[in-house]
Amino acid sequence: MNVTRGEIVFPHALQKQGKIISGNADIVGIYGQNGSGKTAFIQAIEFLHNLLTEQPLPHDLEQYIQLGRETMHLSFTFLAQAAREYSEIVYDVVITRHVPSALEPESTQILREQLSFQWPGKPLYTVWQYEAGKGLLPKERLDVLLQKQDREAMARVQGSAASHNLSILFSGDGVYKWLREVAEEDQWDTYAREKSLYERLRRFGFFGLYVANTNEMGLVNLNLLQPMHFYMENQAHLSGGILPISLNHPGELSEREYLWLKKIVGNMNVVLQQLIPDLQLTLSSEKQLNENGQPVYHIEFISRRNGKAIPFRYESQGIKRLVGILNVIIGAYNEPDITLAVDELDAGIFEYLLGEFLSVFREGGKGQLIFTSHNLRPLEILNSESIVFTTTDSQHRYARMENMEDGDSMRDAYYRTISLGGEERELYMATDSYELARAMRRAGQHEQA
Repeated sequence: MNVTRGEIVFPHALQKQGKIISGNADIVGIYGQNGSGKTAFIQAIEFLHNLLTEQPLPHDLEQYIQLGRETMHLSFTFLAQAAREYSEIVYDVVITRHVPSALEPESTQILREQLSFQWPGKPLYTVWQYEAGKGLLPKERLDVLLQKQDREAMARVQGSAASHNLSILFSGDGVYKWLREVAEEDQWDTYAREKSLYERLRRFGFFGLYVANTNEMGLVNLNLLQPMHFYMENQAHLSGGILPISLNHPGELSEREYLWLKKIVGNMNVVLQQLIPDLQLTLSSEKQLNENGQPVYHIEFISRRNGKAIPFRYESQGIKRLVGILNVIIGAYNEPDITLAVDELDAGIFEYLLGEFLSVFREGGKGQLIFTSHNLRPLEILNSESIVFTTTDSQHRYARMENMEDGDSMRDAYYRTISLGGEERELYMATDSYELARAMRRAGQHEQA
């Protein structure tokens, strides 16, 4: 990553003056020149998703640690509402390069995790901390756990999580499980209250946090897979995640997945026809029995326009992008506990449609939307609190526009700042058009030689 230090505070947290303004959408768009750290923020959220959902961190994570540095420090602050009061949750994680041996490739390991809570009107305090080589802290809390757990069994769980690059604080067999058992016998409700926040944070990771990265676009553009991000809420059950749908041949789904997909497509079609007139998605399916005698469905996406059907794989990149995230967008529009982070939201999407979508989400949405973009249309739609710009200073990588003139559009102000400056931190590392033309000529001469 090319971010030495960077912080983004979301609009609702900026508005926190004794209380938080809630009930409407929380949007952050990240803008800046190529290679300036926009995608790095989306990747950090993706790492958070892995940690909260008991997934290992990426095998190539060491490549994301800045050259010349040994560690990466990520810090996330969450606001949890209950009975019109807000508690704060802070999760810090430090990841270090793992020194390889002769038989091991370079890798990473979690060096430290810390989870802190702040109840309304109370100071922030550390709930749990894990340090490689030291184990769980604070000691007085560990002693409480040891009344219910065997020390050797706890050490085995910690060792297993560490070897697989999993979060120890959010492992289902680790601290979370132990805390649940302690909370059941807690007469003072201290651990019971903490368990409640723990559960909300884990639930957010599994069912409320979604990340759409550009790697998915590569699979789509090659007509290999259509990742379908989905969120569904039934009467007593939540479902969420990604359904990978094959594009180059009929894909196989279990009966449960097929029923999910039917519902997802039905919900999406209600909105899709408003975004792209006359377009509807249908499923071509064939039910069979697999080798275990279980019913499976071989399905293919079909697009229908004006009554004519074509395989979905022949649709444009922009339509595939929209379809892949539309179900979660609908969820974030209606549910305040859903966060969707999208890298290059504007990829293949018509500029006017992008603006209309963001305008509707801003006015009526309830969840949180984080996106990067190169298209500047959102600067004409969103307010200054919802737009963050990358700077040329890696020590202060993200900043909001401060020197806005009355009645000035943010798009005009951004162009003016790029050309003339005027902000506390430089937002663009200037390119010299004459030097660029000269370099092009020199490269062309080299080709001819």
